[in-house]
Amino acid sequence: MSPPTGETSKKAGKARKMNKKDLNKFEKILEEEKNRLISALGLLEKTVIGRSLREAIADLAASNYNPEEGSDNSEREKVLQYATSEGRLLYEIEDAIRKIGAGEYGICEECEEIIDNVRLEALPHARLCLKCQEKADRQRA
Repeated sequence: MSPPTGETSKKAGKARKMNKKDLNKFEKILEEEKNRLISALGLLEKTVIGRSLREAIADLAASNYNPEEGSDNSEREKVLQYATSEGRLLYEIEDAIRKIGAGEYGICEECEEIIDNVRLEALPHARLCLKCQEKADRQRA
């Protein structure tokens, strides 16, 4: 769902307040983190997930009872949860990179105010300013 035209131009206008040097710095940080995640997920797929799936298929085919299967399944579940978490982070990072290109990076999705550079340095893919993030956290609790 795309925002109304007025909202897009309002966001784009605010994003221009971040200077080109800062935008380039954050884009570089985001690209590096994206590449790190892609490598980690690729390695995870080649080693743990791929092996675990092959083992699970082999176990099902052999129909052997394995008393340690519960712990194997638990390990597979942990690995899949990790992969899911990293996949979500990769999505957030890619969206932040897209926002840089669209002139919307560093703008809070809730209040549309500029996200402080200190927050972006700590969490370059932040979608919300600190005030709105704290409000969202309180609502979830």
